[in-house]
Amino acid sequence: MNYRLLCKVLGLLVVLVAVSLLACEFYGFFLDHPGRTGTHDFALVKSFGIAFSIGAALVFFGRGAGHEVLRKEAIAIVGLGWLLCTAVGALPYLFTTPALDPAAAFFESASGFTTTGSTAIANLDVYPRSILLWRAATQWLGGMGILVLFVALLSSLGVGSKALFRHESSAQIGYGVHSRIRQTALGLWALYTAFTMICVAGLTAFGMSFYDALLHSFAAISTGGFSPRNESITFYAHPGIDAWLCIFMFLGGANFLLMVRVLRRDIAGLRREEEFRTYLWIVVIATLTVAVDLMIRQAVPLGKSLQWSSF
Repeated sequence: MNYRLLCKVLGLLVVLVAVSLLACEFYGFFLDHPGRTGTHDFALVKSFGIAFSIGAALVFFGRGAGHEVLRKEAIAIVGLGWLLCTAVGALPYLFTTPALDPAAAFFESASGFTTTGSTAIANLDVYPRSILLWRAATQWLGGMGILVLFVALLSSLGVGSKALFRHESSAQIGYGVHSRIRQTALGLWALYTAFTMICVAGLTAFGMSFYDALLHSFAAISTGGFSPRNESITFYAHPGIDAWLCIFMFLGGANFLLMVRVLRRDIAGLRREEEFRTYLWIVVIATLTVAVDLMIRQAVPLGKSLQWSSF
């Protein structure tokens, strides 16, 4: 095991998370309203300072270790990378007001990066919008896989890029050269980002603010479910918003490599995919079953029962 190379790659990964923290802080400082707490607590910039220092120290320790990541290092990077990203992602929850305790902060960060959607926060209204943006960003990064983004951005991972991709992403690809792996990762993130922006555009057209539309789009496409509202999507009580989000939750739950095939107009190939057909039928049958149950047991009208069950 090349431990110096392991430290170097993990350090670069932490720096990537630190840059994400800084991006959310930029929003908070320049665009946030006078806060749900009334002040801007700079929790994200404090977290950025710590994260960047940790990342830089790891990169410094790993200097001169080479560039070629082998499969055993790649497996260690996936496991340790997730733990390290979760720990760094928990920092803003410790510095903000009101602060979470360390266990709750780690839980919130892990829930975001793994797109689990569970939360330790009882009242979202008391937190700055920049913290809620970071909370949403963790699930967006985790939705496609932050290590898949890492593979897309870093051109020096060598054969380890395939091992990183295979252990991080559910989108499995055949054997191929490193350049193909990197191009696949870039293509997946481009598609993921495009879907997110289309979702944002649709939600703003339905009357959401850009901020709410962005965070709900992060929640939908990542299938994470974090909302900036205590009432979640019921705050809007808008069938069009529900339907629009359903489309992108469905897309977010599908294999994105299959979506790439659709964009390449390989519709025949898509029809042959047993995975996609099974996924589609599960969604359809489950939706109809719950809708019928709502109509029979609670006398919910057909349209409303389909709206609720599909969501």
